[in-house]
Amino acid sequence: MKITTIILLVFLSSLCFAQDIITKRSNKEEIKVDIIEVSSTDIKYKKVDNPSGPIFVLDNAEIFMIVFKDGTKKYFDNDIQETTESMASKGLRDAQQYYKGQRSGIYGTEIATILTSPIIGLIPAAICVSNEPSDENLKYPEAKLMENREYRDAYIAQAYKTKKKKVWLGYGIGSGFWLLIIIIANSSAGY
Repeated sequence: MKITTIILLVFLSSLCFAQDIITKRSNKEEIKVDIIEVSSTDIKYKKVDNPSGPIFVLDNAEIFMIVFKDGTKKYFDNDIQETTESMASKGLRDAQQYYKGQRSGIYGTEIATILTSPIIGLIPAAICVSNEPSDENLKYPEAKLMENREYRDAYIAQAYKTKKKKVWLGYGIGSGFWLLIIIIANSSAGY
């Protein structure tokens, strides 16, 4: 009962301190706010330290970035659109969300290592990590996004990183199997 109460209090206190953060374009100053309204031309907000105070209005041209309470970010350029920098960030974030490393070679590497040895298992691992994920395995959310070079490069780089981790995980599991067999064999031999 006490643990449940403590967890509930921590959760509620984190909600009380949730805030939006506006980063100004001119001096990169960060303002902790509670955004009331977002329009195509400006942002209306109240300062976090004065929630009953006045409503402030900031023109979108003065804003570099907004980090919302839920952690999402919106970047602004002079035309009040997402910048290419944010497209790279979006590509990275989308790859983390959508690319799960299926068909990356993890299971083949793991099985080859278990059935042969860690030394021979290096061959399929090296082959798998030497190639970026194929286009049909990328699982990107929209084909139109992949037309943006910054988005595509960031998405593929993150997917490739994920693929390498998965393949080396499979190799590690297969090698761990062999290590376990060696330990058991040495224990039963009396060494």
